[in-house]
Amino acid sequence: AMRRDLPLEENLVLFESILGNQYAGNPRYVYEALRRMRPDLRCVWAYNGAMPIPGDPQRVARGSAEYYRLLAQARYRVNNVRFPVHGRKPETVYLQTWHGTPLKRLGWDIEVDGPEASARESFQQESRGWSTLLSPNGYCSATLRRAFRYQGPVLEAGYPLTDPLLDPAQDRAAIAARLGLPTDRRFVLYAPTWRDHRAVGAWRFDFDLHLDLQAVSAALAPDQVLLIKAHHLVATALDAAALPANVRDVSHLEDITELCALADILVTDYSSVFFDFAVTGRPILFYCYDLELYARHVRGFYLDVERDLPGPVARDTGQLLSLLADLPGVIARHAGRYRAFRARYCSLADGRAAPRVVEA
Repeated sequence: AMRRDLPLEENLVLFESILGNQYAGNPRYVYEALRRMRPDLRCVWAYNGAMPIPGDPQRVARGSAEYYRLLAQARYRVNNVRFPVHGRKPETVYLQTWHGTPLKRLGWDIEVDGPEASARESFQQESRGWSTLLSPNGYCSATLRRAFRYQGPVLEAGYPLTDPLLDPAQDRAAIAARLGLPTDRRFVLYAPTWRDHRAVGAWRFDFDLHLDLQAVSAALAPDQVLLIKAHHLVATALDAAALPANVRDVSHLEDITELCALADILVTDYSSVFFDFAVTGRPILFYCYDLELYARHVRGFYLDVERDLPGPVARDTGQLLSLLADLPGVIARHAGRYRAFRARYCSLADGRAAPRVVEA
């Protein structure tokens, strides 16, 4: 009824990232470009967090009456997951930016039961309301179309969230200081995904590191720090007091792009973060302790993990530490595969994706 009865606000843009829980991802970097390029537009963030947002825009609580009013009236909507209600006014432009190039199967491509498979009908309904789907590469365009049964326009323009990773003027020490991290260290970022089969509540999942942190701590160089970033769907926190001094839990930090900017090395598993991190050319290691289980019974993959990834796969802490100890060798052995990976998935990442999206 609100959508039918309330008038359209021509200059209103409503932003939301990860169900209103983050000021991060593609919506953040589209917003920051939009502020510069179109100061005439009124931007509102559906955001429940405490991060300062440049320009101090109006904030609204996701799910509140005011939120639904703004959703009904906004001429433009930007999201990277989904809104709680489907449909929009015919004149409303809904830019769906999504949140990563998929390695894990999505939507209608999943062949095992689980939360993502159960949600796909709802996502298909949601996708009918997208005016444009943003894509970082041709593979992503084809995959997301099929997985969400989406038939509308795709804007293949690269991901705005990679722009900061390619900024030649980037001040890594300033980023570290702002995030409360030491400014004179090299960072190894460990950013695993969630496990669909480890549910502890509705869309909340258990976090099992499967990593010997004491052994990792002892193996790090004196100037290295391990940063652990749990996925946003993970509910269980690490005990900060029990962590070694050179290991930091940064799961409370919302924007993984900032952590990628700091990281000299990325360690991940099946998370889409490595597609974005690859624009930096820095080393990527894969820690896949449950590879067969995940491939067959949890979600399944689009790529061949042993053949297509831009770095080596470790199956336990010992193998991971051997790779960390031999980075020059790792880089040399995987240089050709890394180059081919970047050519296929990162060719549009030139540091100017956000302005391209705003122009479009």
